[in-house]
Amino acid sequence: MCGRYVGLTEKEIADIIEAVQQVDAEINGPKMALADLDSREVFPGSYAPVVLAEGGKLALRQMFWGFPGYPDRKNPAAKPKLLINAKSETAEMLPTWRDSVALRRCLVPSGGFYEWKRSASPKIKYLFRLPGEKWLWMAAVYKPFAAKDGGIVE
Repeated sequence: MCGRYVGLTEKEIADIIEAVQQVDAEINGPKMALADLDSREVFPGSYAPVVLAEGGKLALRQMFWGFPGYPDRKNPAAKPKLLINAKSETAEMLPTWRDSVALRRCLVPSGGFYEWKRSASPKIKYLFRLPGEKWLWMAAVYKPFAAKDGGIVE
């Protein structure tokens, strides 16, 4: 996944809710609710909306963006960075991603995503959108983790 993406406007959110509810109604019947979304830039470490299958039904939920990282071997005192990208070539083989790729897939609605030109100083940010489309769907995986307060974070 990208390192940052664009959230959605209230109108786009309403359109997504309607689309998800239509598909869900065709399969399961009941309507679903949505926590707040907006057109801000969404960063790793923030909560973001996802669509997933839950108990045989579609669910639209807020989830934390990023898997807990591993300690740096060269600098063990440094705070581990969040893991946000699974490479398609290795995700099914690596223990970090393997179970989630097989069992916990989801979709992330967005207004576009950013990539950077790193050779420039300062880095140049480029926004990618689908021409003629209001939003795009990004594939993702999730996994529950123990929070510092003893709760569960997905």
